[in-house]
Amino acid sequence: MPHKSACLAIFAALCMLPSPRLHADELVLKGGTRLQGTFEGFKNDRISFAPREGQKVQTPLMRVDSLAVEPAAKVTVKPRGGKKLEDVKLAAYTNHVFAIEQGGRVVRLPSASVSMIEPELDFSRAMAMQAETQARAAPDEDVPVETLVQTGIVTVVQFHMKNVIASVRQGNYVQGLADQSHGKIKLAVVTLGDFSAPMAIRNQIQAVPQFWFYNKSGRLAGKLVGRFEESEIDRMLRDAKK
Repeated sequence: MPHKSACLAIFAALCMLPSPRLHADELVLKGGTRLQGTFEGFKNDRISFAPREGQKVQTPLMRVDSLAVEPAAKVTVKPRGGKKLEDVKLAAYTNHVFAIEQGGRVVRLPSASVSMIEPELDFSRAMAMQAETQARAAPDEDVPVETLVQTGIVTVVQFHMKNVIASVRQGNYVQGLADQSHGKIKLAVVTLGDFSAPMAIRNQIQAVPQFWFYNKSGRLAGKLVGRFEESEIDRMLRDAKK
């Protein structure tokens, strides 16, 4: 049974999770370093975390101050010497305790009793985090596309309209690939109100979805416009990595 102060700390951590309008996981390390991105798992007393910028982090739990998971992630939890917990969600970690949502209540598991936490496929969470990515995207103003490109990795610039289903779907696909790339692919989303927006006029955008692929040197490697398959996205990414 966790100490009373640990329980209070868990409740405090849950209360401090980002509001429903903001969807991002946050890892806080000892010393105050804060990383926002995606929780990718817990194993061998290490937390795997993919920041929005940079490469994936695998850090010992002893270096972690807290973890907030928003929205809570569907996970499989394997206790040490116990039966797997399925159909549960990870909400937070602090003071050596994981906060797990199960059946409408919060279960507190001391980290010493947990062998592994593995995220499951969760389309609703992916959609929520993609919506947050788009909310953080470049504003609908006239700025050079080159300012969105990051050298050293593959950058994909998406010209997007929220009411275009194909753009949402293909954007989710590219974001998923970026999340799995360990920081080697970045998606920058330019959300347009319509084709008269300054960014649309400057870049002659007359159709969405539209993706521009930049290689590690920051040079444009190719574009996909209008109707295309996910296999074509995969091909363009391979070309950009060369």
